[in-house]
Amino acid sequence: MEELNIPAVLERLKPYGLGPIERVLAAHTGTVQLLLSLYFGSPVDVTLVEQAEEKGEIRRRASLVVRRTGQEACFARSVIPLSANSKEVLADVREGVLGIGQIAVKHRIPTERRIREVNVSAS
Repeated sequence: MEELNIPAVLERLKPYGLGPIERVLAAHTGTVQLLLSLYFGSPVDVTLVEQAEEKGEIRRRASLVVRRTGQEACFARSVIPLSANSKEVLADVREGVLGIGQIAVKHRIPTERRIREVNVSAS
């Protein structure tokens, strides 16, 4: 779901001092994998780094890696509530092959992000 209050999104990101591509990646509601693939001109693969299920949710960390160079373009942390998802979606999450964005596209789930933290490295 696209954010309709554009000034609010820009204001929320202002304290982080992000560059243009960083703002796009942080706030766009499509798949980050596609945006990064377009930016790098090479497919970007999602690799599950860790995943744990406890207290009614699945917590996962994934690395998005540029296929051509092997460079980690970014990483993503996700919290997936068990009660808010179908058994088919949870099966895909538990399998660990697809990224969250890929799962949302596969199951035609509208996406929305809540930015809680942004980390930017110099490299």
